[in-house]
Amino acid sequence: MPSYDMDTDRPKSREDSILTENTDDFIIGDRVWVNGTKPGYIQYLGETRFSPGDWAGVVLDDYSGKNDGSVAGVKYFQCEPKRGVFARLHKLTRYPLLHATPPPSKLGDAPTPPPLQRCLTPTRTPSPGARNFREGDRVSVTSASGPPKTGVLRYLGQTDFAAGEWAGIELDEPMGKNDGTVAGKRYFRCSPNYGLFSPSHKVTKIAGSLDRHRRTHHTGLRA
Repeated sequence: MPSYDMDTDRPKSREDSILTENTDDFIIGDRVWVNGTKPGYIQYLGETRFSPGDWAGVVLDDYSGKNDGSVAGVKYFQCEPKRGVFARLHKLTRYPLLHATPPPSKLGDAPTPPPLQRCLTPTRTPSPGARNFREGDRVSVTSASGPPKTGVLRYLGQTDFAAGEWAGIELDEPMGKNDGTVAGKRYFRCSPNYGLFSPSHKVTKIAGSLDRHRRTHHTGLRA
């Protein structure tokens, strides 16, 4: 991929560094700093045609970017020319580093985020088993920050917090982020920290599986 399409003009000392280890929390619309120095909003998350692996497409606050959301003729999101940039998820931070602009002290201080793009996955196809999922299936979720997490599929479909198809999973252990509620909307119900949302392409069905062994501390929630 040509260097002018990615965020490659960064100090050598950070070029190979991992700024964020847990990248599973990032969703479209998040306020981030690319390489800890360039503020903007995530407008695309997923695979691309220009390089393997997951990438974040970010609309920067200024015109220090590389593109308009298109790379090599493929549009991943839309923004003004020179405001778009692609970066690996581990190169994003939620707060500025070193001499970057301080984070806004209140919501009104932040630049208005661009509207969410709804056609965000030009090359994404569902995982082979995605269309065979049903609620109650035992599933495994891949994670960039550790071993796969296992649990039970409780929700599969569109959400209000990000575009694309998402799987809501009740994990076997309290390694999640919520109780099935995101931004005030409930998609399913489970104990706090047992709920996790993941793009459906990161979810794999475990063979042999409807929900046959749930832990007793979850059952009270569904009474």
